[in-house]
Amino acid sequence: MRIFLAGATGVIGTRLLPLLIGAGHEVAGLTRSPGKAAGIRAIGAHPIVHDVYDAPGVAAAVTDFAPDLVMHQLTDLPDDVADLATSGAANARIRTEAPRICSPPRPRQARNVFSPRALPGSRPRDAAR
Repeated sequence: MRIFLAGATGVIGTRLLPLLIGAGHEVAGLTRSPGKAAGIRAIGAHPIVHDVYDAPGVAAAVTDFAPDLVMHQLTDLPDDVADLATSGAANARIRTEAPRICSPPRPRQARNVFSPRALPGSRPRDAAR
């Protein structure tokens, strides 16, 4: 299966990416950090470096990869746990905007979107409609 993993170098993505590759999936890993692309490649995935808030750019990346599944694992958490208390706004923004951004650009582009951060009761008002 071709999987587009948004947040491949985040808290969950770093653990999930090797599991997906190990299970035989072809994975494109989205990261915003150019310095993390080599790590994605080393695991065996296709690195995609892009600003997640550029929705048209992310849509183009999804279209170019043509996945069977788009998987949203985006967070905006600091590397240093001491900074966690001051990073709430950034993480809240990504949790609010990512479900919309990670939706495939056209229904035929990806058959499924897996977005655990858009569970009932935690979805942004716009996404819940």
